[in-house]
Amino acid sequence: MIYNNKRIYRAAALVLAVLLLLGSVACGGEAETTEADIPVNVPDDAPVKGLSDMAVIESGVIDSDYALVCDLETLTAVAGLRATERMYPASLTKLMTFIVAYETAPDLTVLIEITKELKNQYPEGSRKGIDVGDLMSVEQMLYALLLESDTDAALGLAFHVAGSEAAFVELMNRKAEEMGLESTHFVNVTGLHDDKHYSTAADMAVILSYVLGIEL
Repeated sequence: MIYNNKRIYRAAALVLAVLLLLGSVACGGEAETTEADIPVNVPDDAPVKGLSDMAVIESGVIDSDYALVCDLETLTAVAGLRATERMYPASLTKLMTFIVAYETAPDLTVLIEITKELKNQYPEGSRKGIDVGDLMSVEQMLYALLLESDTDAALGLAFHVAGSEAAFVELMNRKAEEMGLESTHFVNVTGLHDDKHYSTAADMAVILSYVLGIEL
């Protein structure tokens, strides 16, 4: 079935974010202290305003090492914990995967076949029942990406739009640059761990705000 009410994309994106945040993540950060914890200076023209003088969330109050509470409409910070330090965004990466796929794919009704090559890539990635040989529309894959955080959907969209994951990731990083996200860099479309794949809670708030503001 191809869903026709595309306006629920925004709700689906919010569902993905909330489900991930209820785990060990707060606005995009897995609770682990690593070499990614590089303090980032806050530029005057940062997309999120008020980062320098926001209230500080005490460590231990929430189950995360990184957090940001902000107004997503005005992108004004209210409170945060290490909100501008680099961390690993995990599956919240898929919000940027969605942005690039949705804005780049010329036709949401085109069918994409799930191949064995897609299934064999990233065997540790989350998967929710898409099988080899299945035909899914771009729109269905976008739903699987947001509602199920599905690895096959992320890869299928990347190959469909850009021909390869590497080429799609270039588009993701270009989009991040256009959005002013100076502390974000992607190396894959899924969020699986890589030392060079990082973001900040502040940058992830900008990405979530962008998704929720897409006119559908």
